[in-house]
Amino acid sequence: FFSCNNPNNSLIQFENDWEYKIGYQSEWLDPDYNEGWKKINLPGNLTKNFQVKNGYITLRKELPKELEPLINEGQAIALDAGRILDVSLFFLNGEQFGNLGSIRPYKPGAMRPFIRGIPSKNFRKDKPNYLQIILYTDGSYPLQLMDEPFIGRSDLVFSHFTNKEIFAFFFLATYLVNGLYHILLASKRPKDIYNLYYGSFCVIISIYWFVANTFSRDYLFSDHVELHRKIEHVLLFATTPSFLIFIVQYFKGKQNKITLSYLGISYLLILSTLVSPIFIMRICSVIWQISTALFIFPFIVYLIFQQWRAKHEDAKYFLLTTFIFTTGAVSDILVSRNIVQMPIISNFTFFIFVMGTAALMGNKFMKVTNAFEKLTQELEEKVKERTKALQKSLEEIQTLKVQQDGDYFLTSLLIKPLTGSFIRKEIQSIDISYVIKQKKKFEFRKRNSEIGGDICIVDLIKLRDKDYIVFTNADAMGKSIQGAGGALVYGTVLKSNIERAKNHPMAKLQFPELWLKDCFKELQNVFITFDGSMMISCVLGLIDINSGMVYFINAEHPFIILYRDGKAGFLESEQTLKKIGIDNPGSELIVNTIQLEHGDSLISGSDGKDDLLISSLEDGTRVINEDEHLILKYIEYNRGEIRDLDKILEKEMELTDDFSLIKVSFTGENLYTPLVQPFYPLEKAKNLEEENKLNDAIIELENAIQETNEHPEVLKEAVEFFAKHKFFDKASFYVDKAIEKSPSSTGLYYLASFVKKKTKEIRLSIYYGECFRLRNPFHIINLINLADSYRLGGDKKRAFKIIEKALNIEPENEKALKLKSSLELT
Repeated sequence: FFSCNNPNNSLIQFENDWEYKIGYQSEWLDPDYNEGWKKINLPGNLTKNFQVKNGYITLRKELPKELEPLINEGQAIALDAGRILDVSLFFLNGEQFGNLGSIRPYKPGAMRPFIRGIPSKNFRKDKPNYLQIILYTDGSYPLQLMDEPFIGRSDLVFSHFTNKEIFAFFFLATYLVNGLYHILLASKRPKDIYNLYYGSFCVIISIYWFVANTFSRDYLFSDHVELHRKIEHVLLFATTPSFLIFIVQYFKGKQNKITLSYLGISYLLILSTLVSPIFIMRICSVIWQISTALFIFPFIVYLIFQQWRAKHEDAKYFLLTTFIFTTGAVSDILVSRNIVQMPIISNFTFFIFVMGTAALMGNKFMKVTNAFEKLTQELEEKVKERTKALQKSLEEIQTLKVQQDGDYFLTSLLIKPLTGSFIRKEIQSIDISYVIKQKKKFEFRKRNSEIGGDICIVDLIKLRDKDYIVFTNADAMGKSIQGAGGALVYGTVLKSNIERAKNHPMAKLQFPELWLKDCFKELQNVFITFDGSMMISCVLGLIDINSGMVYFINAEHPFIILYRDGKAGFLESEQTLKKIGIDNPGSELIVNTIQLEHGDSLISGSDGKDDLLISSLEDGTRVINEDEHLILKYIEYNRGEIRDLDKILEKEMELTDDFSLIKVSFTGENLYTPLVQPFYPLEKAKNLEEENKLNDAIIELENAIQETNEHPEVLKEAVEFFAKHKFFDKASFYVDKAIEKSPSSTGLYYLASFVKKKTKEIRLSIYYGECFRLRNPFHIINLINLADSYRLGGDKKRAFKIIEKALNIEPENEKALKLKSSLELT
């Protein structure tokens, strides 16, 4: 498309009246040898015309008479033979002055232009001068002259050649700049992806025509003809799918099966061309020509015509530019076949086609831009109006925000006195620490603060002449102010109970289990009035500062963690109590107990320690940790410390909720060491019991108690012996000591309740029975004994209620039925 066929009038074309002979003999180069020459017009495909697939063809042409004045004047003469296939040797009057390729060794000269100056010494004056060309092929390429040769003054020939290159590079530069511009547009507006396809098409076209039709490409490829031909065809095969994809994307907005299928075929042709011999490349070229002419071009025309019928405003212009380009292509084909005589015009029609397409796309872009500018102008006024309204709304919001932050600040001031440790003296055997990090942060009057539903409280009380540390970690339902409200109520009620225990004489006489029960009931009674709109989960516990005995209630709070010997694990395996504030009379209150050993730590935390953001997916979905055991690994990693644990977690994840932890560590000495078994005094007492020497057994047991300094194991054996043989006074005396020495022995509480009932200490019987019931609410024998104690104490209503619970567990229990009948009769 880029060959320029408008030579200067001083140049002489000589395409007609050539003579040829098939083969080659040296005498044929004699300008006076005239035998057997046949006429032929050039340019043309000699292999096709004469069926010479390999070998020689010799051509000659008498130089035009118009050159004689130039020859006689000694002017420099040059020949421009255009592109020639295959090996070619050029002679004037039998004297060689140039060649393309070589015969031996064979080096193809296909598709390379020949332009040379002719030595003046080779010209004959006053005699005909003959230009002779020997063509040779080994079968790799056809023998062909592709362009019309012309001859003339050297300066005019070379000037004409240079003008053709400049003209070709003008088109190339235009297409390249046009393509790069649209690729840039596509990078700025990815939505208009058709710009990328069109830009790619233009860039491919510009590279293709540089490789195929400019003579400067010889500086790049030199003698590498096969490489040149393959790259030329690869680029050619890429032009059609790139334009097809562009036109489909422009009109349809997405690709269809036809474009994708043809793209696959094109890739196959390109791959076959790159890796196969040259004759496969020619087959691929035929396939490409047929598919383009018979399928793709009609499909493109059909698509544009369809869009024109659908009233697409750009379709008619596409039809026009396609028609112009098609007209130019058909015209050049007719010229090349010598059917019509007219200049080559396809280079201009293709330029019109490409630039017309660019103009259409530019027009579309300008329409969008103008519409956007108009919309911007219209919106500007609306924006000003909306800005005023928004400014007013923003001021109102800012005022509300200040008020809200003020409410936050006041609420945080109310919670602050309720939160933290209120122990004013140093306790050697217990170490307590806590961390609270609320999710909601705010600023009020240049004061930074936070607010949320997590609360930790630590305080010291005395129960039954023993010092206990009260500790709690709670998480109120709701975010920010709602959660803070729940924490405020919880802290207020609990602090009220703590102050009552400190100051009220009767409260100081309570057992730790019963004190926890009363606290829980009071908290539940307060929160239940909110009718489900305010609930709170918590761990509420007591720890004996001397023994390390821990009593705690877990109201649907994350399980307590025991850190012992460098390992962290959960104390509990299931939830037995609902949140405070849920009206669920069916759930039983359970007080859990654990005897801490030296170096043990209990850690309780809200669910903020588990609800960690691991990552966020591309669609915005948040991946939240669901492994409740994950916190155990970090506690072990931090060696049981909770300080800075939130920072360690945030290095890998993100907190999504209020975060709080409380840690209770026992640093005192263990209560006792186990007896070395077998322990002789106990063995001796058992032997005396078997011999029915009870008095001797009693003496042996009491001696063992004194010798071991009231060891809990000895006390327990003694109490069980005294109760079994109905020495209830002794059993009552020693059971109090046994419980004091070993409060973790739950079975002793039932035994104490039973013994105290027998010694008529009904109030203590009830206390011990209630403590045992809080630890084991479904123990049927204890329920029957406790109900009987209430009966003996005159509280028949309470006795009846407890015996009903026993019968719910075992409806056929004879002792329970008998006691119920007795209660009904009285």
